[in-house]
Amino acid sequence: MFEFPENQKIVERAKILVVDDEPLNTELLAFSLETDYLIRAVHSGEQALESLTRFIPDLILLDIRMPKMDGFEVLRRLKANKQTANIPVIFVTGEDSTDDEVKGFELGAVDYEKNLLKCL
Repeated sequence: MFEFPENQKIVERAKILVVDDEPLNTELLAFSLETDYLIRAVHSGEQALESLTRFIPDLILLDIRMPKMDGFEVLRRLKANKQTANIPVIFVTGEDSTDDEVKGFELGAVDYEKNLLKCL
């Protein structure tokens, strides 16, 4: 049986789910993170929840303003499901709303990043 030498152990990359209805935003985030993390990008809240049946991430980067199901509703549903309740969620948004930030933390987000995409 083959064994890796001690200094060559395989390290599994952390998994991140990126959720944003703007394809350019998901592409920018995925491109900036894919070297160090395993990335899955989806473009709606519904796709995010559906993808969690096959891909359990270590972190979710979630937009707030999306059609049909916004990020707040996605987070509510994540927290209501015991299989996804402990996945940390960071809101990534272009919005600069204190009310949205407070609401995100109240729902269980671990962070709220404003204008992160402008930095990439």
